[in-house]
Amino acid sequence: KICRQWMEDLPSSVKQIISGSAAGISATLLVHPLDTIRTRVQTADVSGVRYRGALDCAVKTMKHEGFQAFYKGITFPLLAQAVYKSVIFTSYQAMQSLFPQIEGPPPIPRVMFCGAVAGGINSFVVTPVELIRNNLMVQYDHKMEGRRLRNSVELMTDLVKRNGITGLWRGIGPTFLRDGIGVASWFGSFEMCLRFLCPHIGLSGTPALLLSGVGGGIGFWIAAFPLDTIKSLVQVDTSGTHGGSSLSVFRSLLRNGEVHKLFRGFGVAVMRGIPGAAITFTVQRKTREALG
Repeated sequence: KICRQWMEDLPSSVKQIISGSAAGISATLLVHPLDTIRTRVQTADVSGVRYRGALDCAVKTMKHEGFQAFYKGITFPLLAQAVYKSVIFTSYQAMQSLFPQIEGPPPIPRVMFCGAVAGGINSFVVTPVELIRNNLMVQYDHKMEGRRLRNSVELMTDLVKRNGITGLWRGIGPTFLRDGIGVASWFGSFEMCLRFLCPHIGLSGTPALLLSGVGGGIGFWIAAFPLDTIKSLVQVDTSGTHGGSSLSVFRSLLRNGEVHKLFRGFGVAVMRGIPGAAITFTVQRKTREALG
């Protein structure tokens, strides 16, 4: 009873942080291998490794590097999820609180606007995490020449030495756009499924949250995937293959008739987005309810 009372007395912002952190960590443990495959497929031109698709990437990764390779770069994202999923949900609720209170759920356009702001704020937190994660993911054990950076701390130290502290925000432009557009679609798709689809097919409770989370995950990647590919290329293209900036990456793909490569790895991103968002929304809501 004392523990229950203590949880109920926590400030609302602390409850959002706890529930968001629990959601982010749960999702990361589940979907990180799919993130590795997606990033490797997206950045194949830069890394010099060719894949026929996501399955080919998974098979080659397992063959040459073993199962542990699918969890390369997980330490930093796992810790960071406790920060940036809580940033998203806390920022989202803070934005909602700025609007006049109304009866019933907020309108979908307002949901998407608050989601866009939350995503934009979160991009400043997530960019260094994804920069380090992506560069660890595309270190191929069987192709490495010279010194291999073994973990997030070594890579971060190396990046700061070469590019300064601001170099950790390489790719902030496309990340800001991706998360602003994507998180708007993430929240919007989730709420539309929860309000309209689930009641129509008779779902409620946890099954409704899971299905709505699936909708949110699909909505995010449909809206954000081309920008995610540009972001990934910018972050790992240290050789200047595509020019180094978001605009030069897009121009290079356009000039070479390779715009279709913006959607390379889309299937695995959706496969990742479905369980990731389903777990994130469900764990966040259930944890928030448990906290009172």
